[in-house]
Amino acid sequence: MYEEILPLLKCPKCGLKLELVESILVANEITYGKLKCSCDELWEVRDGVLDFRVEEQESVNRWSELTKEMTFEELDKMILNKTPQNQQELTDKAIKDIINYINDMNPEFAVDIATGRGMLLNELTKNIKKEFHLICIDLSYVVLRADRLKIQKINPKIKVSFISCDGTNLPFSSEIFDLVLSFLGISNMGSLIPKALKEAYRVLKPNYELLNSTITIKENSEGFRILKEYFSKDNIENFERFLLLNEVESFHNKAGFKKAKYKMIGEDFGQKNELDLLPYEREWFSIGNVYAKK
Repeated sequence: MYEEILPLLKCPKCGLKLELVESILVANEITYGKLKCSCDELWEVRDGVLDFRVEEQESVNRWSELTKEMTFEELDKMILNKTPQNQQELTDKAIKDIINYINDMNPEFAVDIATGRGMLLNELTKNIKKEFHLICIDLSYVVLRADRLKIQKINPKIKVSFISCDGTNLPFSSEIFDLVLSFLGISNMGSLIPKALKEAYRVLKPNYELLNSTITIKENSEGFRILKEYFSKDNIENFERFLLLNEVESFHNKAGFKKAKYKMIGEDFGQKNELDLLPYEREWFSIGNVYAKK
């Protein structure tokens, strides 16, 4: 992480400001350090990642478990090979749409919620034309550490800070970001989606936008029925409605955004997919970006 984001941070436990009390810098980046709060909490920066000691999701994306048997490079290759081509083409177009939007604006600070394997981050690193400070957050310290090493190889000049934290309890002051991003990240948060949207709203400056990518399906589909049944076992109810084409905008409006517009990037029918429940095979789906203005 970079020292210039310190004024943006707050303690996730008590909400007070943090003080950098120890650091090792490499090319102006804090690769190791300690941040102290007046509530006596001490947070570490390890391998360039600020670690707020959160747990990975239990049901999906347990990156520390997935990489016990393969490297992240092998994992990326496996996922790419098993992702249906039509789905990959639409996600690529959605990413390009976001990058074009950023290249037309001039943000100072932006945050990417639930960065994961860095699908958006990787392409941003290659194609961004604007100089701004991107902060990538995820529950998984392990995946962020791998993302950091990956982008250093792609574009060592880009300025990105990495923070392992909870997307529903962001360690940032309110109204500080010119842009909030989430590429298929918030949409994977299950029952926590409304809370994550409210946090995105809180940290965004007035009149600026959240760009939130998601898959949408239809309510009368088998995929929707199976998804609802799957998550009902964990007492997670109604979140699946976030994936409905006619309801995705209203979720953002309920979080406080004054204007949310779903931009459909493309639509198709699901192909055989060994990795995800959706898109369901032979059923309609779309991939798009929600532009939600505060």
